[in-house]
Amino acid sequence: MYVLNLPIPYATIGLMTKKSFATLALSFLLVCSAAAKVGVGVQCDLYLRSELPASSDMVFKDGLSSYIGDSITFASNHSPWVFALQVKGNPWYVGFTADNWFVYKTIFRAAAYYLFWGPSGGAEVEKNFGVNMGARLGAGINVFLASRHLELYAQAAWNPYFGINLKHDDADLFFVKPLNFPVNAGVRVWF
Repeated sequence: MYVLNLPIPYATIGLMTKKSFATLALSFLLVCSAAAKVGVGVQCDLYLRSELPASSDMVFKDGLSSYIGDSITFASNHSPWVFALQVKGNPWYVGFTADNWFVYKTIFRAAAYYLFWGPSGGAEVEKNFGVNMGARLGAGINVFLASRHLELYAQAAWNPYFGINLKHDDADLFFVKPLNFPVNAGVRVWF
């Protein structure tokens, strides 16, 4: 049996992957919006964290630091999952969260509180080139306005995570951040 091996440039494969991903994401959005109400929005993120190197002394370094960013969010009224995507520069970082709202209770007419859990992850693609994974556990409140077409929310989570720096010139190869507390506030528009 003869197998034909044609050289395909890596850039072409990357372009096909980007086009496939964009097509898949657009299809997912269209199918979800046809079957359900979809909420799309933005949120401001505040992260309070401390680093713990993967060493035997387990000493926290640099104390508690903070970072402010923003994310794009996506939710559907037919799913308990709420997704967020964060992209930031200097250095370039791409991160995601997927929160499962396992408790959702109405406080009064348009307001509710919720509890959530879910995974998180990300990759720094510039300075240290590293990847990280973690788990989230948190709570929040939301308020619907304008006949439930506008949602305002605020939430806080405990999000410990670990990772590896592949280019670790000035950083630890492995890192653990057990004290990572993201606080988010945002707005979603429902279609």
